[in-house]
Amino acid sequence: MGDKVPGAMASPLRRTRGDSATTKREPRTIKEIQYTHLVRLAWELNKRGVGTVLSIPTNNAVTLLFPRASQRVKIMVVQINQVWFYAWGRSRAHRVSTRDPDAVERVWELAQ
Repeated sequence: MGDKVPGAMASPLRRTRGDSATTKREPRTIKEIQYTHLVRLAWELNKRGVGTVLSIPTNNAVTLLFPRASQRVKIMVVQINQVWFYAWGRSRAHRVSTRDPDAVERVWELAQ
């Protein structure tokens, strides 16, 4: 509802230092892509009343953590065959495509 910032997520590519708008852009790093997907997920979970913690370690993958009744859930973003997934385990049953319209719902169910 009007909370969008113009140009906030306009491009999947980033400019390098000193680049002008007409020069070539370099691709984002894997950690930047993971971060983008997890921040979007965190906001959607927050709308459903789930608090999260985003972890950005210097030498590991970016993760999203949230409490669950029995334990803490750790969500990662992984790429498999050129497709990005939210993953919370090793099996296919524990991942969902970041483009799946029901992805947030699937992850939200984990918090219940």
